[in-house]
This record gives sequence, structure tokens and C-alpha cells, in this order.
Amino acid sequence: MNGQWTELPSEFRSMVEDIPTCRAYGGLQLCAVQDLFTGEPAPDYWVVALANSGETLLVLLCGEARAIEIATHFAALKDWMRVADWDGRDLMPEQIEMVARYPGEVTPPLTGGYDDYEEWESDIPYGPN
Repeated sequence: MNGQWTELPSEFRSMVEDIPTCRAYGGLQLCAVQDLFTGEPAPDYWVVALANSGETLLVLLCGEARAIEIATHFAALKDWMRVADWDGRDLMPEQIEMVARYPGEVTPPLTGGYDDYEEWESDIPYGPN
């Protein structure tokens, strides 16, 4: 299964450029997530994103081999090359299927509107005004 995913050169990555491991297959990217403290790739934290937009579709909490297996299954569910973007609000049926099929290993990305950021900031002031 690993042969289907090809290493993606950094200039074509839609995610953070300094991620050491990022592969592409079927309109998706599978990228390791850097540990914020060590700067090294976290061994059990991966994201699956749309190659066209970089929008994270799934978060995988598993090792690399299992992440490739799960991402390959996800890639087979839809022609992701035709999906230009995702609004981040409503989960697609394919995302729901993956979360249900792989509980504890697959989670949807945290989504939530930051539309009312200014209102939130005025409700919760920080420091002296």
C-alpha cells in the first residue's frame, strides 16, 4: 500500500513547509505533524488533507503504517481530485464513515467558526483597558 503514496516535494505541499514527511495520493496529502516541543515528527499524529486546498479532512492518531492504511482506505471512497475545497463546517459522509470505522484512531478536525472573534474578545477582555 505504501507504494501508492509518493513523497511530496516541499514546494508542492499545501501544508506547513517544514513538515518532514508528506505524501500524496488520489487528491489527498498524508502528512506527519511536528511535535511542538521537539520539532520532530510526532510518531502517532498524522493529518489527511485535500491536495488542492490543504484543508485538513481527518486527524489520524496512530503509527505511520496504520496511517497509510487508513488514508488509503479514505482515498478509495471518493475521487478527491475533483474536490476543490471543504468548508470545514459540515462533515462529508466519507469523513463520518472513517470516524465510525476506526474509533480512537480517526477524528475529524476541530472545526468551529472564528467569525465572531472580535465580539468574543470584547466579552473576555485581557489586561488593563
